[in-house]
Amino acid sequence: MRKQELINLGDPGARIGGWGVLFSGISLVALGYFLWIGGWRGNAPIVMGIALILATTFINPECWWARYAPQIALLPAFMLIPGFRSASSGLRIAAWAICAALLLNNAICAGAAAGASFLRSRKINRTFAAIAQKGGRGEYWAYRAPGELVHYEQFSGLKGITICGELDPPNVPLPQNGFPVTVNARNATEVTLIKGQCSSPPPH
Repeated sequence: MRKQELINLGDPGARIGGWGVLFSGISLVALGYFLWIGGWRGNAPIVMGIALILATTFINPECWWARYAPQIALLPAFMLIPGFRSASSGLRIAAWAICAALLLNNAICAGAAAGASFLRSRKINRTFAAIAQKGGRGEYWAYRAPGELVHYEQFSGLKGITICGELDPPNVPLPQNGFPVTVNARNATEVTLIKGQCSSPPPH
Protein backbone atom coordinates (compact mmCIF):
# COMPACT_ATOMS: atom_id res chain seq x y z
CA MET A 1 0.00 0.00 0.00
CA ARG A 2 1.49 3.32 -1.10
CA LYS A 3 0.61 6.88 -0.17
CA GLN A 4 -0.31 7.71 -3.77
CA GLU A 5 -2.80 4.84 -3.83
CA LEU A 6 -4.59 6.33 -0.84
CA ILE A 7 -4.57 9.75 -2.50
CA ASN A 8 -6.11 8.24 -5.64
CA LEU A 9 -9.01 6.88 -3.55
CA GLY A 10 -9.97 10.45 -2.70
CA ASP A 11 -10.69 11.17 -6.36
CA PRO A 12 -14.35 10.44 -7.23
CA GLY A 13 -13.23 9.60 -10.77
CA ALA A 14 -10.43 7.27 -9.68
CA ARG A 15 -9.29 4.98 -12.48
CA ILE A 16 -6.50 3.28 -10.54
CA GLY A 17 -7.30 1.12 -7.53
CA GLY A 18 -10.94 2.17 -7.64
CA TRP A 19 -12.07 -0.95 -5.77
CA GLY A 20 -9.56 -0.36 -3.00
CA VAL A 21 -5.86 -0.79 -2.39
CA LEU A 22 -6.24 -4.34 -1.04
CA PHE A 23 -8.95 -5.54 -3.40
CA SER A 24 -6.81 -7.32 -6.00
CA GLY A 25 -4.91 -9.30 -3.38
CA ILE A 26 -8.08 -10.21 -1.49
CA SER A 27 -9.76 -11.30 -4.73
CA LEU A 28 -6.87 -13.62 -5.58
CA VAL A 29 -6.97 -15.12 -2.09
CA ALA A 30 -10.76 -15.55 -2.33
CA LEU A 31 -10.40 -17.22 -5.74
CA GLY A 32 -7.76 -19.60 -4.41
CA TYR A 33 -9.96 -20.38 -1.43
CA PHE A 34 -12.99 -21.00 -3.67
CA LEU A 35 -11.03 -23.41 -5.88
CA TRP A 36 -9.36 -25.12 -2.92
CA ILE A 37 -12.66 -25.99 -1.21
CA GLY A 38 -14.38 -26.84 -4.51
CA GLY A 39 -16.93 -24.10 -3.96
CA TRP A 40 -18.61 -24.70 -7.33
CA ARG A 41 -19.79 -28.20 -6.35
CA GLY A 42 -23.50 -28.18 -5.56
CA ASN A 43 -23.60 -24.39 -5.70
CA ALA A 44 -25.11 -23.68 -9.10
CA PRO A 45 -26.73 -20.38 -8.02
CA ILE A 46 -23.37 -19.07 -6.81
CA VAL A 47 -21.62 -20.13 -10.01
CA MET A 48 -24.39 -18.47 -12.04
CA GLY A 49 -24.05 -15.33 -9.94
CA ILE A 50 -20.28 -15.21 -10.54
CA ALA A 51 -20.82 -15.81 -14.27
CA LEU A 52 -23.40 -13.01 -14.38
CA ILE A 53 -21.01 -10.59 -12.65
CA LEU A 54 -18.24 -11.43 -15.11
CA ALA A 55 -20.56 -11.23 -18.12
CA THR A 56 -22.00 -7.84 -17.16
CA THR A 57 -18.47 -6.60 -16.50
CA PHE A 58 -16.70 -7.63 -19.67
CA ILE A 59 -19.43 -6.52 -22.06
CA ASN A 60 -18.38 -3.01 -21.04
CA PRO A 61 -15.21 -1.91 -22.88
CA GLU A 62 -14.49 0.51 -20.00
CA CYS A 63 -14.78 -2.15 -17.29
CA TRP A 64 -11.28 -1.36 -16.00
CA TRP A 65 -12.76 1.90 -14.64
CA ALA A 66 -14.18 1.06 -11.21
CA ARG A 67 -17.26 3.25 -11.32
CA TYR A 68 -18.36 1.63 -14.58
CA ALA A 69 -18.15 -1.90 -13.14
CA PRO A 70 -19.05 -1.69 -9.43
CA GLN A 71 -20.38 -5.25 -9.51
CA ILE A 72 -16.79 -6.50 -9.49
CA ALA A 73 -16.77 -5.75 -5.76
CA LEU A 74 -19.23 -8.64 -5.26
CA LEU A 75 -16.91 -11.32 -6.66
CA PRO A 76 -14.92 -12.10 -3.49
CA ALA A 77 -18.12 -12.15 -1.42
CA PHE A 78 -19.74 -14.66 -3.78
CA MET A 79 -16.68 -16.90 -3.65
CA LEU A 80 -16.78 -16.94 0.15
CA ILE A 81 -20.37 -18.15 0.47
CA PRO A 82 -19.51 -21.88 0.20
CA GLY A 83 -17.00 -21.42 3.00
CA PHE A 84 -19.58 -19.84 5.28
CA ARG A 85 -21.86 -22.83 4.62
CA SER A 86 -19.11 -25.38 5.26
CA ALA A 87 -19.39 -27.85 8.12
CA SER A 88 -15.69 -27.31 8.85
CA SER A 89 -15.05 -24.64 11.47
CA GLY A 90 -11.60 -24.05 9.97
CA LEU A 91 -13.05 -23.23 6.56
CA ARG A 92 -15.61 -20.93 8.13
CA ILE A 93 -12.92 -19.11 10.10
CA ALA A 94 -10.85 -18.70 6.91
CA ALA A 95 -13.89 -17.28 5.11
CA TRP A 96 -14.51 -14.82 7.93
CA ALA A 97 -10.85 -13.78 7.88
CA ILE A 98 -11.04 -12.96 4.17
CA CYS A 99 -14.32 -11.16 4.80
CA ALA A 100 -12.63 -9.11 7.55
CA ALA A 101 -9.93 -8.14 5.03
CA LEU A 102 -12.68 -6.96 2.66
CA LEU A 103 -14.20 -4.85 5.42
CA LEU A 104 -10.77 -3.38 6.16
CA ASN A 105 -10.37 -2.53 2.48
CA ASN A 106 -13.76 -0.80 2.50
CA ALA A 107 -12.84 1.12 5.65
CA ILE A 108 -9.62 2.34 4.03
CA CYS A 109 -11.58 3.48 0.95
CA ALA A 110 -14.20 5.24 3.07
CA GLY A 111 -11.56 6.92 5.23
CA ALA A 112 -9.57 8.15 2.25
CA ALA A 113 -12.68 9.49 0.51
CA ALA A 114 -13.97 11.18 3.66
CA GLY A 115 -10.59 12.77 4.30
CA ALA A 116 -10.33 14.08 0.75
CA SER A 117 -13.88 15.44 0.93
CA PHE A 118 -13.10 17.24 4.18
CA LEU A 119 -9.99 18.85 2.71
CA ARG A 120 -11.86 19.96 -0.42
CA SER A 121 -14.68 21.42 1.67
CA ARG A 122 -12.21 23.31 3.83
CA LYS A 123 -10.49 24.68 0.72
CA ILE A 124 -13.81 25.80 -0.77
CA ASN A 125 -14.77 27.56 2.47
CA ARG A 126 -11.40 29.35 2.61
CA THR A 127 -11.72 30.32 -1.05
CA PHE A 128 -15.16 31.87 -0.67
CA ALA A 129 -14.07 33.63 2.51
CA ALA A 130 -11.17 35.13 0.52
CA ILE A 131 -13.55 36.22 -2.25
CA ALA A 132 -15.82 37.90 0.29
CA GLN A 133 -12.85 39.70 1.82
CA LYS A 134 -11.31 40.86 -1.47
CA GLY A 135 -14.36 41.70 -3.54
CA GLY A 136 -17.39 41.43 -1.29
CA ARG A 137 -20.65 39.76 -2.09
CA GLY A 138 -21.93 39.76 -5.63
CA GLU A 139 -21.58 38.03 -8.98
CA TYR A 140 -18.29 36.92 -10.47
CA TRP A 141 -16.97 35.37 -13.64
CA ALA A 142 -14.22 32.82 -13.09
CA TYR A 143 -11.35 32.25 -15.51
CA ARG A 144 -9.39 29.06 -15.16
CA ALA A 145 -5.63 29.08 -15.40
CA PRO A 146 -4.24 27.02 -18.32
CA GLY A 147 -4.37 23.32 -17.51
CA GLU A 148 -6.64 23.75 -14.47
CA LEU A 149 -10.08 22.18 -14.03
CA VAL A 150 -11.89 23.62 -11.04
CA HIS A 151 -15.61 23.73 -10.30
CA TYR A 152 -16.34 26.64 -8.03
CA GLU A 153 -19.60 27.35 -9.86
CA GLN A 154 -20.99 24.25 -8.14
CA PHE A 155 -20.87 26.17 -4.87
CA SER A 156 -22.42 29.36 -6.22
CA GLY A 157 -24.41 31.19 -3.57
CA LEU A 158 -22.09 30.38 -0.68
CA LYS A 159 -21.52 33.44 1.54
CA GLY A 160 -23.60 35.60 -0.81
CA ILE A 161 -21.24 35.05 -3.73
CA THR A 162 -22.49 33.90 -7.12
CA ILE A 163 -20.11 32.34 -9.64
CA CYS A 164 -21.68 33.04 -13.03
CA GLY A 165 -19.61 30.38 -14.74
CA GLU A 166 -16.11 29.07 -15.26
CA LEU A 167 -14.37 29.93 -18.49
CA ASP A 168 -11.16 28.94 -20.18
CA PRO A 169 -8.43 31.59 -20.29
CA PRO A 170 -9.19 34.18 -23.01
CA ASN A 171 -6.77 35.03 -25.78
CA VAL A 172 -6.71 38.65 -24.68
CA PRO A 173 -5.56 40.13 -21.36
CA LEU A 174 -8.13 40.00 -18.55
CA PRO A 175 -9.49 43.24 -17.09
CA GLN A 176 -7.35 44.77 -14.36
CA ASN A 177 -10.01 44.38 -11.68
CA GLY A 178 -9.61 40.61 -11.56
CA PHE A 179 -7.93 38.83 -8.67
CA PRO A 180 -6.71 35.28 -7.98
CA VAL A 181 -8.47 33.51 -5.14
CA THR A 182 -6.84 30.13 -4.75
CA VAL A 183 -3.64 28.29 -5.49
CA ASN A 184 -2.87 24.64 -6.13
CA ALA A 185 -0.26 22.37 -4.59
CA ARG A 186 2.39 23.95 -6.84
CA ASN A 187 1.53 27.40 -5.44
CA ALA A 188 0.19 28.46 -8.83
CA THR A 189 -3.09 30.33 -9.36
CA GLU A 190 -6.01 28.07 -10.27
CA VAL A 191 -8.68 30.65 -11.03
CA THR A 192 -9.03 34.41 -11.44
CA LEU A 193 -12.32 36.12 -10.60
CA ILE A 194 -13.73 39.23 -12.20
CA LYS A 195 -16.78 40.93 -10.74
CA GLY A 196 -19.62 41.35 -13.19
CA GLN A 197 -23.22 40.42 -13.85
CA CYS A 198 -24.42 36.98 -14.78
CA SER A 199 -27.11 38.53 -16.98
CA SER A 200 -24.43 40.20 -19.11
CA PRO A 201 -21.76 38.64 -21.35
CA PRO A 202 -18.54 37.73 -19.53
CA PRO A 203 -15.78 40.35 -19.59
CA HIS A 204 -12.82 39.62 -21.89
